Amino acid sequence: MFRPVTIIVLIALTAPMIQTAEAASRAKGAGTLRCMSCHGVDGRSGNPTIPNLAGQNANYLMIQLEHFKEGERHNPRMTPIAQSLSQDEMARLASYFSALPLEPVNDR
Repeated sequence: MFRPVTIIVLIALTAPMIQTAEAASRAKGAGTLRCMSCHGVDGRSGNPTIPNLAGQNANYLMIQLEHFKEGERHNPRMTPIAQSLSQDEMARLASYFSALPLEPVNDR
């Protein structure tokens, strides 16, 4: 049988994961999985050549996606992905990644 303290600790530890999963499900259909394959599930890429998206300003992310989509900015991976996204999808992605906690990555 679980003690009340154990249950409270389990809830506290799993709450951030549940919130991230809920945000990801809201962004689904907007290419979230394609983004996560390079930028990381938590918006932190772990690769020094790929930028972290977690905690970035949503407007900044939208502008960057629009620049890739319109050809003002070029990247062999990002350009075709951005070109395939609608304005609504870009907005949902920007909202999702901006809502993720910004935490420093010390292993870079």
